[in-house]
Amino acid sequence: MVGKSVSMAAAVDRAVAYVFRHGRPVDAAELAFHLGQGTADVVMHLLGAYRNPDGGFGHGLEPDVRSPASSVLATTVALQRMVRVRVDPKHPMVRTAMGFLAGQMDPETTNWPLVTAEVRESACAPWWRGYSASEWGELNPRAEVLSYFVRFGGGGGGGGVFDEARRLVLSRLAKETALDMHELQCVARLLRTPGIDGTVERTCREALERDLPKVLPRSAEQCAGYVLKPLTVARRPNSVLAGLVESSVEVQHGYEVATQRRDGAWDVPWNWNEPDSQDWRAAEREWRSHLTMLTASSLHAYGR
Repeated sequence: MVGKSVSMAAAVDRAVAYVFRHGRPVDAAELAFHLGQGTADVVMHLLGAYRNPDGGFGHGLEPDVRSPASSVLATTVALQRMVRVRVDPKHPMVRTAMGFLAGQMDPETTNWPLVTAEVRESACAPWWRGYSASEWGELNPRAEVLSYFVRFGGGGGGGGVFDEARRLVLSRLAKETALDMHELQCVARLLRTPGIDGTVERTCREALERDLPKVLPRSAEQCAGYVLKPLTVARRPNSVLAGLVESSVEVQHGYEVATQRRDGAWDVPWNWNEPDSQDWRAAEREWRSHLTMLTASSLHAYGR
């Protein structure tokens, strides 16, 4: 057990060194925050480089979408980061991001298209170029956006849009059809949100208890590729969702140690199938930075 503990600590040390030397500044700042060596203010300052005057985010913050234009996708990625560093809900960038999301809601579906035609016409991964909102699940990103209404208010929180989004989330969760991995992540973000009402909390938990065991890896081999891993659901052992992934956390810990690159990073488990593309090479570097930051901070939190 001691040897395993040392191995995990060494893996974290190598990953930290990689992000601090080669990672995006915003990833390095966030990792420093998680290690107790940095502040949310530094993260927010660096995150501002990806923000547009309309309050939304772009500029490759989500590396598979290279467009500088704002998108719901990049804005939710920014809000995920704000949640992780526990930013003050009254921070101006939170308020303007919520305002941007309010303006992007499709009134016919009460959902938020992740990318616009303008974004799809710029350099991006093939799955975003051919994006169709109807193919990405009813809860993606509706359940996640609902979590930000609850956490931060604004953008319709407490009003008609909020009430309709809540109704549709509960309606989808009541169906027997299994949630896909993207919907599960959105529901997990909603369940982790302080202040959600009892009905939403109970319904989200029941859905996750039903569907998470079907997709979480049970072996190291199942951790490979583009899959939902336990540390994505519960990044810290004190997460409200830690109990739902407990049986597979050890599996991921062993997998990450075994597959870490010599330089301390972890590889990106997907690609654009365009190895000579300058845009993909840039995206790959940025994803490696981001994924290594997330993995290192979670392994550090679990103290393995």
